[in-house]
Amino acid sequence: MSRHRHRDRGQAPSPPARPNACPQCGAPANHFEPSVTDYTCHFCSTEYPVLHPSHDDFERTMREAEQQAREREERDEAHGEREKERAKAKEKGKGSGNGCVGTLVPIAVVLGIAAFGAGMFYYEKYVVPAEWDGHTSFKCKSGSFTFIDIQATSPLEASETCQVTLVRPAFEAQLRARDHANIYVTDGRIHTSGTAVDASGFARIVLTGTAIDGKVSATGSSVVESRNAKILGKVSSDGPANLVGFPPTPSPAALASAALAQQHRLSPGSTVCVGVTDCYKTYSGQVAGRLVVQLDAHGNVKSVSYSGTASPDQKKCLLDLGHKKALTDAPPGVGQLVCDYSGTVSHGIEMIAETGTFVPAPR
Repeated sequence: MSRHRHRDRGQAPSPPARPNACPQCGAPANHFEPSVTDYTCHFCSTEYPVLHPSHDDFERTMREAEQQAREREERDEAHGEREKERAKAKEKGKGSGNGCVGTLVPIAVVLGIAAFGAGMFYYEKYVVPAEWDGHTSFKCKSGSFTFIDIQATSPLEASETCQVTLVRPAFEAQLRARDHANIYVTDGRIHTSGTAVDASGFARIVLTGTAIDGKVSATGSSVVESRNAKILGKVSSDGPANLVGFPPTPSPAALASAALAQQHRLSPGSTVCVGVTDCYKTYSGQVAGRLVVQLDAHGNVKSVSYSGTASPDQKKCLLDLGHKKALTDAPPGVGQLVCDYSGTVSHGIEMIAETGTFVPAPR
């Protein structure tokens, strides 16, 4: 059972690290009285300071109700004075006490209605327990909601200032936060064939030990934080600041380099002929030749030779190309990269057969 401590009226409360949510596990505080400032988490027993989630709204509603009551009281007093004067003139000063009673009754009724309305607003917005069957979409714009062991087949969307806490969820649908909303997920699994977790605006989604089987997207100034979460799908964001606790995302150039290195490992000679036809851009006719690139044990180019029908300018182009064929990202060992080619080129049309191989040096 959660324990609450009430502060003395003369003691100023210390501001919470994150209002009404446990700094250890992210679970929100249960409902409590406005005077409560210290709270013990009902999940991990961590003690931390809190602020009442609806205190400002409650006080604002009461101020508005009191203002309306004062205005009605002033109108009723003016009306009562007029009625009092009429009664004095009619009854020669008798019955004035009934006018005071008649004035007080509507004031009491107005104050009672205002207090009842403020109480209902507070109860419906912050006290009534959250209910959701998980099979219809859930959307909220304000308030705080907690769902434990919920099984959902329809999406959940939190927007504006809404806060949602999910403990051990089993989702077959999207989880979305936007504007200034917060979603805290502990354990469980979020799965969908598309985007499983989507944050935008200034929203924040915290995943603690949760398995995400689907795409994770964070755009704008939003943040998706992983605390030992298992991310099985693709991750996309507008920048590194959108993702906290995620491994660095490789750049497109890094991905291309890794793919080329893998290709070199699988077939060292597969790229030796790439670029040969660029040396014949202004030529029309038959072409044929062999380009041989000598590699050392580290994949560096030792020497390049050419034999074939190329002109002096074409031969220089081919030799320069050969010196760029180092395989230091995936050295195949000492040997030769050999490119044999033949065919026809004419005004940008290329019909050339190419064969690239790696010939290891004899041992």
